[in-house]
Amino acid sequence: GALLCPLGPGSQPARSPLFGFAAGRTFSTAGEALVAIARDDYTGAANLLTPFAEFDGHIDPAAQFLLASLYDSGHGVPLDPLRACALYHSARHSD
Repeated sequence: GALLCPLGPGSQPARSPLFGFAAGRTFSTAGEALVAIARDDYTGAANLLTPFAEFDGHIDPAAQFLLASLYDSGHGVPLDPLRACALYHSARHSD
C-alpha cells in the first residue's frame, strides 16, 4: 500500500511554513522555486530548494515544505514518500 504521511498537505491545520520566514535570500529562493514550479521546471525548483531545505546551517521551513511536495509527487526528484514525510515533519516543527 501507499505510505500516507500524516504531516503532508491535507493533514491537520497548522501554521503554514510558507509564511513568516525571514525576508531576503530565503524569500527570494522560495519565490524563484514557486516560479519554476509554475513553469513545470520541477528539477530547477528542487535544485533551488535543496540547499535551504536539507543542509546544515540555516534551514528554511518554506523550502522544506516545497521540496517535500516535490518528493511527495515525484516531480523533479525521485518519488520518495518517506523523505517527503521527513521534510514535512521538519518544516512543521521549525520555529
